[in-house]
Amino acid sequence: ARWRERAARGAVDPGVAEGRRGAGARGRAAGKTAGEDVVEAFSRARHGRTKELDKLFQLERVDPAVRDQHGLTLLHIAAQNNQRKAAKLVLKRTDFATDPPRLSLVDAQTSAGHTALHFAFAYGYKDLGKYLLSLGADDTVANVHGMTCYEGLDPDEPPRDCLNTPEMRELARSAELRRRVDAMRPGAGAGAGGAGIASSRGGMITHPLGRPSGVAGLARDSGAFTARGAV
Repeated sequence: ARWRERAARGAVDPGVAEGRRGAGARGRAAGKTAGEDVVEAFSRARHGRTKELDKLFQLERVDPAVRDQHGLTLLHIAAQNNQRKAAKLVLKRTDFATDPPRLSLVDAQTSAGHTALHFAFAYGYKDLGKYLLSLGADDTVANVHGMTCYEGLDPDEPPRDCLNTPEMRELARSAELRRRVDAMRPGAGAGAGGAGIASSRGGMITHPLGRPSGVAGLARDSGAFTARGAV
């Protein structure tokens, strides 16, 4: 069976959500379950309710790196809905909670291989996509169809006009050149595994907390969601 887009709408199956904190009872309303907190977190990320989302993190009721049964993270949900502030908050609580940043959630893939960049660019949220690139997101990661974030989500869907602009074509060309260069390096393909190809971007990332980090990336750019789907 081939992979298809699925309407997730940020929903989570409480029984399979991963990455919850065991001590999440602190601050939980009476009668509220951990699974309900996770569902609420996805909703808050979807609608850009960042203060309420951060409260769940601060009370340790939800792990910022939580995933649903399709592998969707809160960052994927933010990217699907153009919620830049929510994306920044989730990364601040995960990848950028350390210095240097870990750059693992920013490149995390769903069960269909989609990264946050795949969703941001496929739905026409170019500024959000460029923001993720500026933080070191890897634009050479391919989904299960072998498609990068510049090529869409599914080969069977109509071409997306937002991906067929001179700027996007140039970004795609640059990413392909970097991918080819990386493939020629000794030890290519022996990366850490899990979230996709290791980032090939060079330079400095500006830490969201204001601390420069000597990790692959570009200078930091400046951040908004309607869960639509595809996992």
